[in-house]
Amino acid sequence: MNRRHLLTFLASMAAWPRAAFAQEGYQRFIPLLIDLPGWTGTQPAGMDEDRNGVRVISATRGYSRDEARLNVSLSLVDAGRDKPSVRIVVTRSSPSPDRPSTRRSTIDGFDQVMTTYSPSVVWIVVGLKPGATLGFGFTNVSEDEALAIAQKFDWKGMRALL
Repeated sequence: MNRRHLLTFLASMAAWPRAAFAQEGYQRFIPLLIDLPGWTGTQPAGMDEDRNGVRVISATRGYSRDEARLNVSLSLVDAGRDKPSVRIVVTRSSPSPDRPSTRRSTIDGFDQVMTTYSPSVVWIVVGLKPGATLGFGFTNVSEDEALAIAQKFDWKGMRALL
């Protein structure tokens, strides 16, 4: 599992009502993985499975533009009431060649937006609801452009489907 997938998975670990998982699985999110002008998108994919008593639903799509890459992943995790949830503590740091910088911000009413960036990689994780995250992994895209592209996706629409 690469760092982007691990970050997205860990950020999404929390209790989630099982009723939310009974509705259509990942297919309900596929229309929200939009086409991006100037980018070539792969076919959206998803999964809906039980991993040792932990229910996981995810919808993903990859994009490319010249040397730039973007992977978008919406993840819902239900660890159940009797399983511990994982929390991520984000600290602000200064960028350096061996350590990316991370910050937490509020954007358009979403108060759990975490951005981790280095010169060539940007990760943005949006907390949609407890146990649900929207993750963006960019390569060869500036932090400002990455945030502008991430905001083209309908975060509120995704949250409404949960």
